[in-house]
Amino acid sequence: MYARDASYVSSEYHFFFVAWVLNFRPYLDKRVTGMAKKILVVEDDFDTRYILSLILKTEGYEVITAADGECALAVAREEKPDLIITDISMPRLNGIELTRKIRLKKEMAQMPILAITAYGAATMKNAIAAGASACARKPLVFKDFLPMIKSLLA
Repeated sequence: MYARDASYVSSEYHFFFVAWVLNFRPYLDKRVTGMAKKILVVEDDFDTRYILSLILKTEGYEVITAADGECALAVAREEKPDLIITDISMPRLNGIELTRKIRLKKEMAQMPILAITAYGAATMKNAIAAGASACARKPLVFKDFLPMIKSLLA
């Protein structure tokens, strides 16, 4: 009886492991071959930052994170991401100021920046005026958000 239970658990575990590998296969394949696009997620709210990272990783992207604009500036200089996704409202250095500073840096001036905000159209216009490539409103609708990311990375 115990052997049967153990084999059941083992086969069940094996099934979930295989399902997990197949689910993350595009991510693993791109990471192994070095083809994964690198995205910097800048968000002060831990839960939002974590969920965004998780979703982007399952889509096959390499994700690095920063909790505020000051850290993001340093990380962007060092890591040179293919795309920056930044919240607008953050402590220390907000997303609009971060965007302005990135646009002033010669080596990062052409980097696409996607600004995300829970505020209205005026804030989105300010982000575009500061140099953001595109804006998205929170709460994010991923069926619209993911194609936006793909087009910015194309």
